[in-house]
Amino acid sequence: MSFTSTQNDSQVFRQLGPMRPVPPLPPVSVREEIALAAARVDELASSDRELHFVTDEVTGRVIVEVRDLRGALIRVISGVEALDVMFGLSDA
Repeated sequence: MSFTSTQNDSQVFRQLGPMRPVPPLPPVSVREEIALAAARVDELASSDRELHFVTDEVTGRVIVEVRDLRGALIRVISGVEALDVMFGLSDA
């Protein structure tokens, strides 16, 4: 679907179709997962570590970098290793 600069808001909304209401808060299960992820980020930070996700411009693959909190690259890990880190199964 494309929009032109001559379309007014009502034309755009008609093309988009009926709008669904946005819930006031994410479901409890989503909030719990966010809290777990935030806790893991805090754990990594307490070890002077953080994960950076970069997309390789040539291959389109995601590269996961372990960096210290000053931004210095420590090492590059696979996506599987990154998941292990995020779930607390590895310390990177």
